[in-house]
Amino acid sequence: MKIYVPDITNACYVVLDNQTIRSYEINPNENLGIQINYRDYFVNSHYLYRDNNETLTTVINCLSGEQLTNDWYYRNDLADILIIITVFCVFCFYIPLVVFSRLFKRFR
Repeated sequence: MKIYVPDITNACYVVLDNQTIRSYEINPNENLGIQINYRDYFVNSHYLYRDNNETLTTVINCLSGEQLTNDWYYRNDLADILIIITVFCVFCFYIPLVVFSRLFKRFR
């Protein structure tokens, strides 16, 4: 199974828990002891992110490139997005269309 990450440009990705994916700018295993910038993606919060930095002293296991994807249909909030789009279309297109069609029927 692939894991969705909004942009795959950084060197190392780690799954911290079932709600957070951490993306390191440079490979932390090759740069132990220096400050490394990272970005935490919150999976269950529509992939909001928070940037920060830390100094690592232990080796971590990075995910392989085959496990990651940035294809939108792997998002876990895809159903929420489709429901929002459907509701938006109903209120912005269908309801005004019905109102205008009934309004113009009366003036014939």
